[in-house]
Amino acid sequence: MFRLLGLLAALDLRLNRIRFNFVPLNLALAGVLLWGVSLGVARVLDGPGDVAPRTVTVADLAAGRVATGSFVRVSGFIEPGLILELGKRGPGGKLESVRERLRLLHDAGTQAIWIAPGSAAVEPWTRATFVGMVRPLPQAARDATFREGRAIGSRVPSTGVLVEHGAQPRSFVSGAAHLALCAPPLALLAWVWIKRRQIFRPGPCATAVASSADDAIDLRVSGRLRLDARTSRQFVEVPAGLGWMEGGGLSVAANVDASSYLMGLRAIAREGLWTLAIPAGATLSVVVGEMAFGSGVRPAARVVVRVGGRVSERLTLTFGSGAQRDRVLTFLSSVFVPHRAAA
Repeated sequence: MFRLLGLLAALDLRLNRIRFNFVPLNLALAGVLLWGVSLGVARVLDGPGDVAPRTVTVADLAAGRVATGSFVRVSGFIEPGLILELGKRGPGGKLESVRERLRLLHDAGTQAIWIAPGSAAVEPWTRATFVGMVRPLPQAARDATFREGRAIGSRVPSTGVLVEHGAQPRSFVSGAAHLALCAPPLALLAWVWIKRRQIFRPGPCATAVASSADDAIDLRVSGRLRLDARTSRQFVEVPAGLGWMEGGGLSVAANVDASSYLMGLRAIAREGLWTLAIPAGATLSVVVGEMAFGSGVRPAARVVVRVGGRVSERLTLTFGSGAQRDRVLTFLSSVFVPHRAAA
């Protein structure tokens, strides 16, 4: 799970840099997963529903005595030569594409309802039985009915509901499947966001890497860095270095181009040295461990900086080896006083 979260953190960061209609792709993915979870919860709460269709009449449906969402069986005659086409209309109101074709069902009386027969074959002069779900009548069909003055020939169609032939009731099993497919990745993604993509595990590093004391330190930092007094940003695993500040103290600095681009052109320039200051006199709380990001796991140290007893900064440092981590932590302990919790 630790490595999986590290892979997900790197993937989330990559998707965050991709925009679709100015929306980060990771947010769009989270929205889809949230929709799936909401749909699954709704279906599970609905329960198994009607397992067998309820037999109703055209008059029952036309009078509004059957609730929408009901699974029904209804019989009647299809009005010959009458098809209501619904779809996308272009300029001037002309129908460009047909999404659905509705037929008028009656029981030899004046009352009638719209029915969506789908691909079912219909014979106008033969009594037919349709099984499906009761749905609210689309607004376009309602408008078309009112334009005809409520009566179409000798029939008076209902403007409240239609029957969608072949549709099945909401399935408890499909709701559980939605939850099983969408809830775990959404929970993992939420956890990655809570951790700000810093998947840290305290304890000794499981992957030891040999290094010499003369090796250059491969340091990376995760945390909120500042470009200037007004600009700050959260970074994850960016190459960094340590430097002295004027008046004492250390800074963790990373040279990063975090500019924003629009259609290939730089919209907001944020290029330069991003820093995190550890002022002189600060106390440090350090927890050693390892951090997973992408396919790699690196020795790490989580550092909490306190100034005047209050937390001022939180950062995670990762290193090319455990020996490099020990060298840097030894140096930090020689410059700053370790924080000790009050007894």
